[in-house]
Amino acid sequence: MSVESTTLSTDTTAKRDHTHPAPRPRRRATPRDGATTQVIQPIDQCGADNIAPTVSISPATGGSYTSAALAVTVTWRDDVALDAYSYYITLNGVDVTSQFNYSGSTRLATSSGSVTLQPGQNTFTAETWDQYGNWGYRTVTWTYTAPVNNTPAPLPARADDPA
Repeated sequence: MSVESTTLSTDTTAKRDHTHPAPRPRRRATPRDGATTQVIQPIDQCGADNIAPTVSISPATGGSYTSAALAVTVTWRDDVALDAYSYYITLNGVDVTSQFNYSGSTRLATSSGSVTLQPGQNTFTAETWDQYGNWGYRTVTWTYTAPVNNTPAPLPARADDPA
């Protein structure tokens, strides 16, 4: 496996069209040192892996919530080897990868974190690549209904009210 590292000066995140296979990514998981990004070339071996990794998200799609804070767990699986540095998580198109940890083995890993939902429908996407360059992703939607303030407004003071 060959690895090329470059220093990041700006965010190069681009919105991805999920109808076509994604190109091999730069390292999207925030490096612990915060200084580099890696381009990891797919492994070239006999019997190469052509099965995409799978992604599952909990809570599943369709939930409706009255609290903006939501704890989320992403489970990553691959039949051969996940690329632990090539996962990417967004909420409503905004990169929230740094809000999630990553732990596990080369075939099964999890990421846990929390997000803050916006009123209305929220779209959460998690995507990953394996060490052979196969791409897998999952998108779920949740609805957040902000609580309604039922406290009546105070009545204005009248001139004939005793003070």
